[in-house]
Amino acid sequence: MNQGFADLAVPVIPRELTGSTPRQVRLMGNGVKAVILGAFLLAIATAVGILLCTNAVKQIHRRTALRRDGRVVVGEVTREGGRRVSFVEYTFTVRGSAFSGWAQLPDDLLGRIRKSDHIFVRFLPADPAINHPDAWEWSVLFDSVPIVEFAFFLAAGGSFFAILFTERRFVREGRPTVATVTSCKRRERLFFLEYDFSKEDGTSIKGSGESRIPRKIGSNIYVLYLPQSPHRSRPYPTLSFRVRVDAQT
Repeated sequence: MNQGFADLAVPVIPRELTGSTPRQVRLMGNGVKAVILGAFLLAIATAVGILLCTNAVKQIHRRTALRRDGRVVVGEVTREGGRRVSFVEYTFTVRGSAFSGWAQLPDDLLGRIRKSDHIFVRFLPADPAINHPDAWEWSVLFDSVPIVEFAFFLAAGGSFFAILFTERRFVREGRPTVATVTSCKRRERLFFLEYDFSKEDGTSIKGSGESRIPRKIGSNIYVLYLPQSPHRSRPYPTLSFRVRVDAQT
């Protein structure tokens, strides 16, 4: 019935936790995987960020070229709409060839531009595909999809390193004690524990954390807590770090 549970027969703090702090730590298998995955996600975020910046620089260069060398022609609005950002699409003719473009609608023109309206369009003679409504405010436009992707990968990659940094701090600086398990629930491949422990002054504290293996209710486990913030604690060893035993001897 209790097979698979790991209990502490004698609740004595391991020697590796009794030395001075900050302790020297080593990265465990899960931590190595987290570093690799976090670095991979941040690399993707960097690539997307470079793409966004490159696009912004390209638009700035186009705007400069249009202001310097552009010519103006009358164009016709073919579509206006948008939800979060109002925009128009338009067409114009240069030397008998039709070209098109689209641009964000300035706030002062909201509701005033309709399909089939005529607008002045500034285009680059060397490449009429580079164009913009003349005298309209030019906003550097970003595709919302890359922005969302950048934010997602940046947050995801950063969260891995934030978790690792927190675990490392517990193992390096945490004060060791013995806790009693009050709850153990499976969460996918891990187990979420709730436990009670006492500070050195006898104050009772409740804590929680994850474990690779299940623990029987009422069993003892090792816990590391931060003296300056005792309500923050982690079961030891953590998922990603443990103390370097060779450094403690």
